[in-house]
Amino acid sequence: MAPDDRREFDQCLETALDDLSVDEIYDELNQEVDQSENHLELIIATASAFHQNPIADGYSSGYRFAFTEPLEEQNSEAVGEEGVRNGDALLAKEEEDSIYLCIVECKSGSNAGRDWINELEDIEEAINTDDYREKLKEQLGIEDKEIRHEQYVLLGRAISIFAMDYDRLADDVDIPPNYAFWGYDFGDQKMVNIHGEVRDPELASVINDSIDAGLIENPINFTFSDHPITQLQSLVEELIAEKQQGNDEHPFEFNRSEFYEKFDEELQVGFTGEVREQLVEERVDSLLDTGVEIELFTSAPERLNSSHDYRILFKGKRIKAAKKAVETKFLNHRSEVKHKERAFEDVMEDFTPEQTRLDEQDWVSNDDDEEENEEDD
Repeated sequence: MAPDDRREFDQCLETALDDLSVDEIYDELNQEVDQSENHLELIIATASAFHQNPIADGYSSGYRFAFTEPLEEQNSEAVGEEGVRNGDALLAKEEEDSIYLCIVECKSGSNAGRDWINELEDIEEAINTDDYREKLKEQLGIEDKEIRHEQYVLLGRAISIFAMDYDRLADDVDIPPNYAFWGYDFGDQKMVNIHGEVRDPELASVINDSIDAGLIENPINFTFSDHPITQLQSLVEELIAEKQQGNDEHPFEFNRSEFYEKFDEELQVGFTGEVREQLVEERVDSLLDTGVEIELFTSAPERLNSSHDYRILFKGKRIKAAKKAVETKFLNHRSEVKHKERAFEDVMEDFTPEQTRLDEQDWVSNDDDEEENEEDD
């Protein structure tokens, strides 16, 4: 870029930065975190309602929570595929020679409609792929059994699921008979089928009358693809709590191996073996890099008081303060980064270098000359 163009670009960038509000971007990111937390609560509610413990309200249906994010490993470089829709939770009912599946897609937003049904269709397409069906059977440990039936469920806030215009949707798309729409009340923790047919009689008998997801809690602190804030808060809490309970002299310092172990222990996923190791390695590296980037962690030797790899940076000594630091530092850093990115994108969209403008003028001028010459002829 020519010096004059660079000066003009920088001036435009300064103006764009002034016009954009960092606070508004912060609020947007904060809303994303809230929505992510609600999404996780829906997953936890599903896992709790169909827990292995007989106390769980959905136990009599025969369906048990198997794991979160079935086929999530397909969306990784380790496996070499991307864009596989996979649902958020897998429920399974095992019989002597067959198995019944219920794939639950959780939606914490309020924009209920056709797009949500399209996602269920994408999930069904993936599950019906022979290779993926065999992969699920392997992860469930039932390779010798036949998948007899799949139920697809869209689970969201009860108010959002109630508000969906099902008659209008039926005019736009054929909703398959194995699709159901369940609502969850975040207050009383009740889950109920609101629309669609639950074809398995035993499952229908419990979900059509509503079940209490709060009788027992499945301790899911985060999923593999969860928001970094959720994952970091959980891991920081676990690390500090364990060290304080063990009277560790340096409760705010940890090794990478400890961080890896805590992350891996929290996962309730289907993928195992080398794929799991590689995916966990990648996610752990990403979280540690993020922690350093937002100045939550440091690996600088001069700031460590022991031979550990990292130190957690926050004011105070309480776990609550450490978790709050995760959120504050992440949002402050990301809002600043987003602020600069958006300003840059806005300027790039409208900015035209002087040389390009001159070239365009020459082109127009030459084009006009040619037209005049044609008229003279």
